[in-house]
Amino acid sequence: TLPVLVHEAGYPVYAAFKKPKSQKCRGAVTEEDKTATVSQENYTLLKELDRGGLLYPTMFAVNAVAHNYVVAQELSKQAEFLKVPIQRQFVTELTVELLSTNETSDFDACEKGHKVSSC
Repeated sequence: TLPVLVHEAGYPVYAAFKKPKSQKCRGAVTEEDKTATVSQENYTLLKELDRGGLLYPTMFAVNAVAHNYVVAQELSKQAEFLKVPIQRQFVTELTVELLSTNETSDFDACEKGHKVSSC
């Protein structure tokens, strides 16, 4: 299942970089080297589907997508959440808060001041 999650994390990374960001931001969420030496087996599905244009997300980006999925799944079980007017924004803000307070997070801001929510 991790290779599928790696593939799914690729789209948000791609969408985030439609507008140019700093190199530190890009480096925090994408693998520069398409050989993807970190956990090679996690990138097998992505390598099979890649025709040259896919971005390879870092494990940080995959972790962010996994957190977002879990937050959305848990909130969707709550009746109060279903009444929230902008659910996607609520889930995103909560996920960013969880990621930024997580001690294992290796990224909070780059040299240009981009926060995790904008990178």
